[in-house]
Amino acid sequence: MQTCGHVYFVGDDLMPLRSGSLMACSGQSEIMRFEDSYIGQLRPLVGSRTLIVPGFRALIFDKTDAFLVMRRADTGLWGLPSGSMELGESAAHMIEREVQEETGLHIASSIIYGIASEPGSETHVYPNGHRIQNFSILAAVHDWVGTPVAIDGEAVDLRFVGDIEEIPTDSRVEQEMRCVAAYQQYIQTGMFQLL
Repeated sequence: MQTCGHVYFVGDDLMPLRSGSLMACSGQSEIMRFEDSYIGQLRPLVGSRTLIVPGFRALIFDKTDAFLVMRRADTGLWGLPSGSMELGESAAHMIEREVQEETGLHIASSIIYGIASEPGSETHVYPNGHRIQNFSILAAVHDWVGTPVAIDGEAVDLRFVGDIEEIPTDSRVEQEMRCVAAYQQYIQTGMFQLL
């Protein structure tokens, strides 16, 4: 049996939140259509009203400490692999599933280093007028397997960059890029980051 990994919460000690197999690891994963997702099912009921959306953002590092960015199909902007939780899903499974769907990578382990929830920077309006306020778990991933490839249609390109400045300011999702600085702060101080 193949295991996809562990998600760790960082406090005084590393504590596993979840371990075990994931459908995506055994090749049984199906990419969910937006209409079938939890948020997709809520939209007809609430229209474009702002929804608070629990989710995550992943800083996925390669062996040179460059991190993975993806060019979003809907806006053309560069951001981090990210996603939202489905009804009945754990945070650990959400991170593993969404990373696999968006990048083709299987996470072996990750470290939770912060949460982004500041309404001023975490409220987003999509091109179709739908509004969300993110409540995002921030995960750093150094241990993964696979080759980055855009699978689910949310990304049109994936690449590793060594520095945030490699992406022009007008071409990136700023609230997602703040997570890079938060991770650097976490590494320097060991303090859980709240954005």
